[in-house]
Amino acid sequence: MFNPGPEVTVDERLLHFRGKCPFRQYMPSKPGKYGIKIWAACDARTSYAWNLQIYTGKDASGIPEKKQGKRVVLDMATGLKNKTELPAEMLEMKDRDPLSSKFVFTDTTTLVSYCPRKGRNVMLMSTRHKDAAVSSEKDKKPIIILDYNKNKGGVDTLDKLTATYTCQRMTWRWSSVPGPACLQSSHTERT
Repeated sequence: MFNPGPEVTVDERLLHFRGKCPFRQYMPSKPGKYGIKIWAACDARTSYAWNLQIYTGKDASGIPEKKQGKRVVLDMATGLKNKTELPAEMLEMKDRDPLSSKFVFTDTTTLVSYCPRKGRNVMLMSTRHKDAAVSSEKDKKPIIILDYNKNKGGVDTLDKLTATYTCQRMTWRWSSVPGPACLQSSHTERT
């Protein structure tokens, strides 16, 4: 049983796969481009994959999922936190000043809503931070966001580590192209 550290990263990864699969994805921004999309929750320091979820595409109705990012993060964080509800005041963007932050505290959790520009909201939850500290820079980012940006590479490191190893088998395909001498026919006709 692995218990992740205080920094856990949730991100998507693409497991390179070119075979037939009904939920194979095309992601031009990834090095492999085709494969199986997997949501991963990783320990930021060790890159240990603590929780994985395979993305199988749109549901049977064909309607795209709304608020997929929120659902994925809440699913992946199951077991790390108890409450999945967000206060309505944190979601409200009307009359919010750009570069402003709102904080909500419980005994174990801090939730921040940061408004980087008008109409945009970035929300993070932390069990590590206990105050409303913000950066002294001009963007006034909360320290929670700065720590997240510093530690968010857990899934990227997992991608790099797993790309080094493969479970694909070497195969010799029989074709018209001659292969190694041990696979070529040594039969000759006598007259």
